[in-house]
Amino acid sequence: MLGAQTVDGRDDSDTVRVPKDVIGMFDRIAIVVTGGDLELSALKLRFAGGSTADIDHHYYFRGSDRSRIVSVPGGEGSVVRVIQLRYGKDRGGGKTRVELWAR
Repeated sequence: MLGAQTVDGRDDSDTVRVPKDVIGMFDRIAIVVTGGDLELSALKLRFAGGSTADIDHHYYFRGSDRSRIVSVPGGEGSVVRVIQLRYGKDRGGGKTRVELWAR
């Protein structure tokens, strides 16, 4: 797992720092949401080399639709160090959990 965050419903963004022991390059991130509905309006990836990539696309996690696969820009694979999550109007309610997995 790259990281996880419990969405408190008050803030419109969260930052997940990928643990240093997660080493390797990957080209996709699986986003899994449990515990409540969530609108994810954008992701910002910060790579080990300092560059960033913005993924501006709305993802809605409702009902049984609980996961998405997102392509990581940067060719064959990239070392992601920080993932910033930006939420829309539906931000969970304290029990919603976002998990991020390398693929």
